[in-house]
Amino acid sequence: MAGVAGCGYALKYGSANVAVATGYELQIIAACAIGGVSFSGGQGSAAGAILGAATLQMLRELLTQLHVTDKYIEIAYGATIVVAVAVDRLRQRRSS
Repeated sequence: MAGVAGCGYALKYGSANVAVATGYELQIIAACAIGGVSFSGGQGSAAGAILGAATLQMLRELLTQLHVTDKYIEIAYGATIVVAVAVDRLRQRRSS
């Protein structure tokens, strides 16, 4: 999927740069965590990850409208990952 995204970017802008998507790793991990992908493996779906990405985008827009700086938005993403992983671990404990 990363290759497809890179080709799409190159087609749109007419060139490619290796540093374009630097820093998106945290957003991708947070989107997957919110979408219900288990970091223990074996659970999750692409649709859930897409819904997680949409939720994160809404969070970013809300925080931007409130004039929150990018530094604090990244902190919110990190807190989101911690909460999502904690919920996932609690869910796994109850199921076993």
